[in-house]
Amino acid sequence: MEIAILGAGYAGLATAISLKSLDSSLNVTVFHDEPLDKSCSSISTGLLQPFVGKYIKKSIWADQCMVEALELLDLSKEALGQQVYDKTGVLRVAYKPFQVSVSKRVIKKHPENKWFEKGYHPDIPFPCLFMPSGVTVYSDLYIEGLVKACLEKGVKFEQKKITDTQKLYRYDKIILCVGHRLKDFEEGKNLPVKKIKGQALIVKLPRGINPFPIIVSKGHISLCKDKRYCQIGSTYERDYDSVDPDSESDRLIDQIAEFFPKIVDCEVVEKKAGIRLSKIGEYKPYCFQASDKVWVIGALGSRGLLYHAFLAKKLAKTLLKGEKLLPELLPSV
Repeated sequence: MEIAILGAGYAGLATAISLKSLDSSLNVTVFHDEPLDKSCSSISTGLLQPFVGKYIKKSIWADQCMVEALELLDLSKEALGQQVYDKTGVLRVAYKPFQVSVSKRVIKKHPENKWFEKGYHPDIPFPCLFMPSGVTVYSDLYIEGLVKACLEKGVKFEQKKITDTQKLYRYDKIILCVGHRLKDFEEGKNLPVKKIKGQALIVKLPRGINPFPIIVSKGHISLCKDKRYCQIGSTYERDYDSVDPDSESDRLIDQIAEFFPKIVDCEVVEKKAGIRLSKIGEYKPYCFQASDKVWVIGALGSRGLLYHAFLAKKLAKTLLKGEKLLPELLPSV
């Protein structure tokens, strides 16, 4: 069977690996329209955790998603020969009364997490909720390792921009994992989704700041593999005129300073921006059959790291073993 996968981000690479793991005889080609190290996934700040949003709710299928993601992270690590993630945990800073009350409700429901009234980290003068399940992913290394794992399994890569699945008529199956470009395809044109621009900064930490886990509040901080640097980003949504970093990214320092004051002493060394696709009014992603030949994984939003391995394995088992997809992943009729 000849299978074409469009997109070489988290979902596309995970799907290629899942398919070849189930049937090594498949001929799988991954098409990508930009260099493999320049995908939106490769510039992600690497926040992998099951509890999300300002109400700190556990995502649907979160436990299984974390298991699948960690398996793929280990596969990438093995292929690359170096660590591509750290199990740092997530620190939720509660510097407002609402955040304190929400955090304490989480403790009652999920006692594996821990509450600190003060003193968790010397540079954070607020109460904190520590969630040990959080993981820091070094996205560029993770993508590099996944590409290497794909090549070892016999997956082919072709840098070519495809905007119409009809041009891939010689393939038996086509899988769209094209991120925000899904709206450019006929199969995604009518889906209730929106494009969102996210921005991030890489900053150099001054001497004297101790290492920390992922820090989340009105924005987030995650350490780079080189612990002298960290990435800061925000989950707020905004419209955009350009896909390049812009002046809006400068506001990130002020946002982060509200709960991590020493960020103002950091030196900005790089600005990044990427576009993601999310459902309108809902956070669950898509994974469905769009036509006899075409399948879609999309609208992962800000939870791409959480969902990608889980969705890839679901789709591979559906294609090759006839398993049914979860109804929550299908478009509304």
